[in-house]
Amino acid sequence: MIFVVTGTQFPFDRLARTIDQWCATHPEQEVLGQLGKHNHLTRLWVALSQLSRSRSDKDGIGQVVKGTFQPKNFAASDWYDPIDFQRIFKGATHIIAHAGMGSVLTARGCGIPIMIVPRLVALREHRSDHQVHTADALRGRPGIVVCADLANFDQRMGELLAMERGSATGNFAADSLLEALKGFVELGEVPG
Repeated sequence: MIFVVTGTQFPFDRLARTIDQWCATHPEQEVLGQLGKHNHLTRLWVALSQLSRSRSDKDGIGQVVKGTFQPKNFAASDWYDPIDFQRIFKGATHIIAHAGMGSVLTARGCGIPIMIVPRLVALREHRSDHQVHTADALRGRPGIVVCADLANFDQRMGELLAMERGSATGNFAADSLLEALKGFVELGEVPG
């Protein structure tokens, strides 16, 4: 089963629409999604951002579009309670997600291959382009497929589905990072 996770704060209709189109031509694949429709957190963010209208549109403040897309070719919910979410996530063979670090770390922690699709400020999908930077930083890492352009979705899906579940990765830092942090904290040494 492929689990689609777009977060709970903002909808991601562009991704949901693309997956729905893909599912129409791949009925053999079981796909389930949590699409995170407009909820109380989003309403609060929009209300707060409207107070800061003096900022330019390029800042991305208040530019999140309310999701309206309802998939026809895969089952989806706005939200799952945490217990059901964990059960579904851990039972998935593959994950498709926005480029949120929670989704990435959870997938890698379970050894589940993940495709990440960054939300874009230019399309009014988020407040900043940090997900683009996250996707760029994770490109080429084991178990992670980056789909920066949904025009390439079919190709990226082929790459994702070719991956099998692997061993879980721990959320541990490299020894070199730990040593640098230790030197900074204990001795005030700045890594060079």
